[in-house]
Amino acid sequence: LWWVLSRRGAVRIASAALAVIAPVGFITLFATANLLWVVFVSLLLWCGAVWSGRYALRSTGLRTVRVKEYRTPPPLRPFLLLNPRSGGGKVEKFNLREKAESLGARVVLLDPDQQQDVTALAKAAVADGADLLGVAGGDGT
Repeated sequence: LWWVLSRRGAVRIASAALAVIAPVGFITLFATANLLWVVFVSLLLWCGAVWSGRYALRSTGLRTVRVKEYRTPPPLRPFLLLNPRSGGGKVEKFNLREKAESLGARVVLLDPDQQQDVTALAKAAVADGADLLGVAGGDGT
């Protein structure tokens, strides 16, 4: 059906024909095997699944819940982990280490040749008084 909507010419006509012939062919095969009840049960289950999904995702009619916001003071001891290999070298390209250090952050640059436990580094930073943790490098962290 997507090709019927997105293509033109012979591909659109063939797609439309397939979109009609395939379900009719399956229903015919099930009917000749005396299994037409399977088609109806499948259709009912499909309708139930669609209804359940719509019910689960519908609006409850309640107003949007507002979460109270609190102003916090700026961090005094920020800590940043940088992975120089991630993101195609964006850490070096954008001088992230220098920028973070100029803003007062303690920066740890991960060594690409050595396996490091970033969880242990973050826990040690918190134990040392870090009040803000950050990671950068473009690897999805």
